[in-house]
Amino acid sequence: MPINISFSVKDYFVNSVSFKMNPAFDFHAPHRMTVEPVYSRNIVPVDKDNAKVELSIAIRETNTVLPFTLDATVSVNITSTGWDESPERKAFIGDTGISILYPYLRALVTTVTGSMNYLPYTPPFMNIVAYINDQEKKTVRA
Repeated sequence: MPINISFSVKDYFVNSVSFKMNPAFDFHAPHRMTVEPVYSRNIVPVDKDNAKVELSIAIRETNTVLPFTLDATVSVNITSTGWDESPERKAFIGDTGISILYPYLRALVTTVTGSMNYLPYTPPFMNIVAYINDQEKKTVRA
């Protein structure tokens, strides 16, 4: 069922970036790496008409030695009257927020990793909303 909702985007922020080179990584040896970023979304209520939507990425070593680790969070402030009055409205604000933020997060990660004098990492083009929603369904919440 369609929902009737209007919203406006107020501000974008880079909340945090943490980048650390891996001293054990041999930059001269040939490497075959698999980067498996972990994305997460957080909706922070500000008041009845405003919410902050955060999108985070964490890149850590899993099965591959990586040249770096990275954590970054970007956010957007969204104004929408009664944004949390129903699960559908809240989901719409959360989905809209991360749709807006993902291109900025991709550019931030590419810029930061490109500054390390090695091959930059650019997160893939993807439907971030579908990916996050799928991950959240799989996560068991206590």
